[in-house]
Amino acid sequence: MYRVTRIIIAAALWAYASHTAMGASDHSGDPAAGADRGAEADGIQADVAYLHSLRLVDESGDAIVTRPAFDRETTSYAALLDENTSAIALELNSGHGIRVGLAFQVMAGGMTMSRYVDLTKAAEDRGSTVAYRHAFSNMATRGIFEIIVRVATDDGQASNTYAIAITRREPALACSVGQTLHAGQRCSFPGGGIFEVHSDGCVTGLPDIAGEMSLGEGSMTASGFCIRGHVQMGGFRASANADGFVWRIESLP
Repeated sequence: MYRVTRIIIAAALWAYASHTAMGASDHSGDPAAGADRGAEADGIQADVAYLHSLRLVDESGDAIVTRPAFDRETTSYAALLDENTSAIALELNSGHGIRVGLAFQVMAGGMTMSRYVDLTKAAEDRGSTVAYRHAFSNMATRGIFEIIVRVATDDGQASNTYAIAITRREPALACSVGQTLHAGQRCSFPGGGIFEVHSDGCVTGLPDIAGEMSLGEGSMTASGFCIRGHVQMGGFRASANADGFVWRIESLP
């Protein structure tokens, strides 16, 4: 599996995908206006560098599931992109007085390409929050994508960095003994079911067979039951490698 090095790019280096920032009014930062707002009625403060929402949507406007679910204190996320999706959009909200910029990176063919975009000037005032939207087109190339969002107060005294690692889902192959699966790869069982490895190393899907079940670490997510470590059910068994991201099918029913 490729590793993505997280770097905040300070200037535009190279544009891999076509990027289009969308928005309305300019909130590049009026200190007096920020001071007037202070803490909003719903508790949103201008001097705290957090996002209040973050989500990915596909070209149809449907949400792309991120793992884990968004929490302003959680800064690392993973998502799987459907193999037929060619464009996505990032939608986020912050408090007033917060500047937002993002770096888009892709690893493909052994190269890392990046571009930095300042979203603050393309913000839309929504009362208690400021909304930002950025569209990414030409997403058809296979590889490991990463979107890095940096938020900071106007005075630069507080900042936070959020990262979303996006792996494109690959077409399902037939499962076979000895087969290894990396993030975004999946295989199908003869009797039904898809065994799939997600960007965060979790797997979902079990064969449709009867038998005693043994699972490694498990937790519920928005997209189903996430399993780590190993899976065993009936005559099926699969285990993850030491770092938990590459799975190997050891036996089939």
